[in-house]
Amino acid sequence: MLAKCANPSCTTEFKYFRHGRLFEFNLHMNSCYDGFPPQKGAKRELFWLCHDCSRKLTLQCDGGQIVPVPRRAREHRAA
Repeated sequence: MLAKCANPSCTTEFKYFRHGRLFEFNLHMNSCYDGFPPQKGAKRELFWLCHDCSRKLTLQCDGGQIVPVPRRAREHRAA
C-alpha cells in the first residue's frame, strides 16, 4: 500500500487518491516501464505524488528505479 509521496524529499503521507496524482509502472527484475501489456512476470506497482509535488514533478523510470523529474511547462500561445 502507498504510504507517502514518491518524492524522497517530501514527507506528505498518503491519505486520499484525490489529493495528488497516481502513477502506475510495471516492475520486472531490475527494470521498470510504463508500457502495456506488461511483460510476463512483471509486477504492477502504484506510486503517488502529493498535490504540491505533482504540480512541479512527474515520475519516470531511470536506471530501473522510479524517480521524480521536473514537469515540462506547457507553452500556451494565443490563437
